[in-house]
Amino acid sequence: MQVHAKHYLMLLFLAAIWGSSFPFLKIALESYSPILTVAMRLTLSAIAMSAFIYAFKLKIPTELRVWKHYAVVAVIGNIVPFFLITWGEQYIDAALASVLMGLIPLATLIFAHYLTEDEKMSLNKLLGVVLGGGGVVVLIGVDALQGFGAHILAQLAVIFAACCYGLSAVYARRSKITQYHPLANAAGILICSAVFSLPIALLVDDVSTFTFNVRSLSALLVLALACTCFAYFLLYNLLAQVGATFTSFNNYLVPVFGMIISVILLGEPINSSTYTALTLIFIGLLLSQKKSKRLSLMSR
Repeated sequence: MQVHAKHYLMLLFLAAIWGSSFPFLKIALESYSPILTVAMRLTLSAIAMSAFIYAFKLKIPTELRVWKHYAVVAVIGNIVPFFLITWGEQYIDAALASVLMGLIPLATLIFAHYLTEDEKMSLNKLLGVVLGGGGVVVLIGVDALQGFGAHILAQLAVIFAACCYGLSAVYARRSKITQYHPLANAAGILICSAVFSLPIALLVDDVSTFTFNVRSLSALLVLALACTCFAYFLLYNLLAQVGATFTSFNNYLVPVFGMIISVILLGEPINSSTYTALTLIFIGLLLSQKKSKRLSLMSR
């Protein structure tokens, strides 16, 4: 798989979109519970993506086999990680959760090695992933690791969520759904996610207690249209064109863009560690794309 400049730009754009989701999510949570927020976000995204499919006269695959794959990706890539992260962050700091989520590229690299034929682990890929992970730790701060070991079940929940994200990306490639149009894939997966999540939210939450709020609803629409619909379009384009390992590096860049956006919107100062972290992440990304010998230790 050949990586071009446009793929780096797409990766940066994807990370910027997901990095900007945090302030909008915070606003949405002013009026809605976490479970209902995600369920509504996925449902609005599914409706919007279906409208895009109709507008562009595209077709969502109708084969039952494909929809089974969509359902699997929806569960392991959306539903399960959300519930695990939501539960886990009740007991651990967000900073530690961010570091643990930085395991996504490593999990993706391992799953891709064993489950795909064209994304085998190499020394450069492994070193690149480790450097990127180091960049995340530098960005968030070593102090975030001080709580590691306490609330072990919550930490394991977040780690398992990171593994789910990595597995879902690899599964999407292995199942060959990436051969279909990215908009069609995004629509199918979001429809399955909405069908699974909305009933759960309605059962768990008492929706009668929530009040209408223009500010929160506007934030929810941004989350649905920009941070989910368009982001998924970029995500499945990248998965199809350059694979899961390269795409997973957006998880290292998301906190960087989240911090940059906070600086722009909130006027917070940029710490010198931000530049160090960004340098480590980009060196890791570039190194991961340089060809080197496969690690025989990891061969099947």
